[in-house]
Amino acid sequence: MFKKYITLLFLTSIFMAGCQKTEIEDVFSKDAETRTNERLASFDTKLKSEELWLGTMYTETEETTVFFKMKFEDNKRSKVGFASKDITEAIESSYSLNYTQQEDLVFDTHSLMASIVDYGIKGDFRWALIEETDDYLLFKSRAEENIGKSYLRLEKYNEELYTTKSKIVNDTDISLFRNLELEGSETRYGFSYNLALSKAYFKYWNEEEERVVTKIIDASVTATDIILDEKIDIDGKAYSKFTYTDGEGFVSNENGQKATIRYSGYSPVPQTGANYVYGTTRTKLYFAVETADHKKHSNAYVQELINLMNKGINVSSILFFNSNKYGTYLRIKTDKGNVYINFTIENHELGRKVLVAKDPIPDIVKNLVAPLFSAEGIYFIEKGRYITGDGKRFTNNSVEIVSVSTPTFRVYAYAGGKP
Repeated sequence: MFKKYITLLFLTSIFMAGCQKTEIEDVFSKDAETRTNERLASFDTKLKSEELWLGTMYTETEETTVFFKMKFEDNKRSKVGFASKDITEAIESSYSLNYTQQEDLVFDTHSLMASIVDYGIKGDFRWALIEETDDYLLFKSRAEENIGKSYLRLEKYNEELYTTKSKIVNDTDISLFRNLELEGSETRYGFSYNLALSKAYFKYWNEEEERVVTKIIDASVTATDIILDEKIDIDGKAYSKFTYTDGEGFVSNENGQKATIRYSGYSPVPQTGANYVYGTTRTKLYFAVETADHKKHSNAYVQELINLMNKGINVSSILFFNSNKYGTYLRIKTDKGNVYINFTIENHELGRKVLVAKDPIPDIVKNLVAPLFSAEGIYFIEKGRYITGDGKRFTNNSVEIVSVSTPTFRVYAYAGGKP
């Protein structure tokens, strides 16, 4: 009996080996071009298999997230529109598939994807597939070297999923700072989420090492929740699931002590952007806010400039002076003459500065500078090199000045060395 089993196993192995050999021979009997075309055809079928895709594009350069509705049709035609609009309003264009080391998806130059590059959002219209699962397709931009990394995630469109994802994207019109906060604790962890790569970022200040630490955790998003693959610890309490709650943000009650991911208005870590401005005794060091570079400033600030223009007053610059002789003051340059505001500086938590005017602010510029003199203060967020509106680069440090009380009010400024 044992001998019969051995014979049966031997014959079976010969049969299986013969099948595998036939399959291998069948594959290699095709030339490279045929194999590539079959692979691309299979991928094209997958693109057309969903009635509608939700596209999530994330650009690392601008830290921007854009949502799309996408539909792939016969004859390499596609419809791509913003997810906030109906697919009937999408822009129709062609697409092509290529194969290098992976499948490449390329939209034509008349597509919405190409238009977004022209808008300066730092996206792309050429994408290389880096991951494929039953649930999603993940692409990386082909233009990394000259534009910066960006990613595109395609998954089956679901209105509830899109609604939840749109709530996760940071909204700087509400606040620059979105934090994980524990009820009854002063501890704050900065929170952001890369919706294309499905990674949550938590930023906090390490007192012992005196540096900012960023913890990255893989996470998934459902129609209602953010679910962390690894629990995040805050003051000895561990949390992994946050559920969206109207009016509160994303909330977790896993440990009987509520933790909330919300917009707080306050930075989770020290902001040092003003140190090289106000931390010096150089007589002629100053900050300049050039109104000509209006694209760098928030709409709220630009609107105040327009309001003044409608009154016949043109503001060309605001300069923050730190002078040994005259103290700290603002000089607002207009075509009607200069306006001066003397003030003092109070240092508050995590780098927040409060500017206190020594005298009443002149009515002519009150609305323009009022957010800078809010009792809640301002933040100086470091931005690196200063780049002018026409693309010229200067090595001077530059900052974004953000009002805590009115986060929609932001101005872009750079350090100078002469009045």
